[in-house]
Amino acid sequence: MSVRASPTRAQVRRNAAPVVGGRHTRLAAAAAGLLAIVVVVGIAFAGSPSKLAAGTKIDGIDVSGLTPHAAQALLARQSASMSRVPVVFTVGTRRFSIRPDELSVAPEWGKAILTAEGKADGTSLIRGFRRLALRFFPVDVTPRARAYTAAVDYELSLLAAKIDQPYKPARIVRHGLRLRIVEGQPGEVLDRAASSKIMISALASLERTGPIELPTSIEQPTLTAADLQTAESQAQQALSARVRLTVRGRNFELTPKELAPMLQFPRAAGTQLVLGGPAADRFFARLGKKIGQPARGAHFAASGDHVSVVPAQLGIGLDVPASAAAVLAAAEKAQGRVATLSVTSVSVGRTTESANAMGITGLVSSYETYFGGIENRIHNVELVAHLVDNKLIAPGATFSFNQTTGARTAAKG
Repeated sequence: MSVRASPTRAQVRRNAAPVVGGRHTRLAAAAAGLLAIVVVVGIAFAGSPSKLAAGTKIDGIDVSGLTPHAAQALLARQSASMSRVPVVFTVGTRRFSIRPDELSVAPEWGKAILTAEGKADGTSLIRGFRRLALRFFPVDVTPRARAYTAAVDYELSLLAAKIDQPYKPARIVRHGLRLRIVEGQPGEVLDRAASSKIMISALASLERTGPIELPTSIEQPTLTAADLQTAESQAQQALSARVRLTVRGRNFELTPKELAPMLQFPRAAGTQLVLGGPAADRFFARLGKKIGQPARGAHFAASGDHVSVVPAQLGIGLDVPASAAAVLAAAEKAQGRVATLSVTSVSVGRTTESANAMGITGLVSSYETYFGGIENRIHNVELVAHLVDNKLIAPGATFSFNQTTGARTAAKG
């Protein structure tokens, strides 16, 4: 019988070492082989850096294998052939046809080619793999475009004039003494900023697809029926009865029929009911003539050879803004509908101080003539004579009869 001794640990390690070393060698060899393949593949597909990679398109045009110069020339020819081919834009049922040359639209082919080059650029190895990837995943670069801004803005303004439907704010409508609120309506307007980008991009493209919809935006009324509720109630109260006016010891009456056309309803949120407009102007002008006192500017009076200053005289006029507010405040009351109107001092022409400062104290010369004829001629001469009355001629100035009297009209004889 024979007995076999088991190996020691040292012997085991010595026996196993060659096996492990063999694996490392094989892995290193495989890695080196793989690296060599990678290098070979990368270099094989690197191609010429002076030509665009296979799988490169710009705006749908295949420019694979072309030099940047040749690619730009090709794209420029294609663009020129499309410059007079219109693009149809729509907004709802409206259609608008626009050509690229009308807006001087020009794609930036040079920048697009640089972008395409950058996607397949680098050292030979990196370039090779980038170009290999493009064979499986082609790239299509869309160029940016420039246009004549003034022409684009003008075209958009023409489109907006046909498209825009401004919103209608809520309003108060009056029929005689009856009032009602009409609800506002939203509007629709061309979105000019977004439409500009869409138009330029579509006109720069070398493809012509179906009509392109331009965006619009909805505008809601800024004045709603709710905003007018208070003003409508105030106006109804104002037209419910007469208003008594008192000014300078005199009394007048304002009827609802007279007051109605003076009411100015709010046209924007936050504004209030006021009195104004042509009807109010006419009413207060008539009232001002009844209670006012005309003003007179300083002038000169000759007595013999002596000239003296006739002082200015202040007038009295109606303070229309304050009086209109007082009338409306009284009209909005259910009782005690009395408005005390305000007056103010009024001045016209030259002040007494400025007349005295001119230093006119004596008569320089005088002239007298006689005229006669038929009644119409006498009347006409008198009209013209009044036109040159009290005209001052400054030192060194020239007096022109024609400029002073003005055009010859029927009103002047």
